[in-house]
Amino acid sequence: MADAAIARPFIGEKHFATLSNKGQVLNAMGNAAEAKTALLEAVKHPTAQAPQIHQLARRLEAMGQKKEAFEIYMVNHERNGDTWPVHVGMARAYIGSGDKVKALEHARKALTLSTKRISKRWCKRSRQAATSRIRTAKRRRG
Repeated sequence: MADAAIARPFIGEKHFATLSNKGQVLNAMGNAAEAKTALLEAVKHPTAQAPQIHQLARRLEAMGQKKEAFEIYMVNHERNGDTWPVHVGMARAYIGSGDKVKALEHARKALTLSTKRISKRWCKRSRQAATSRIRTAKRRRG
């Protein structure tokens, strides 16, 4: 059914939404390899924008697929570079992988790049989460 949204004559369109939906359906069906291929195709598609890619990675993260989410955050960083949503995603990715120093670095970059008050609040939360986890890790070691 997900293929119909992409390949059906006259109505099928290949774009970020249809490709990511296909990937999520395949994922739910337990077909991880095909799901990963579809999701990577979605995030590399010209219609994919930084916030959409970020939200896709967040959904994967919420489903416990941290490795896949990390890959999506990395693709977003490669494609969309130096924007605050990308750096928030990278902070989340590095927090999830245990690299708190890089997470804090990206959270700081996100905060300096954000211009709107609401985005500054999001960035501050990411920075605070990274800082808190660094402090906790230091206390456990020391």
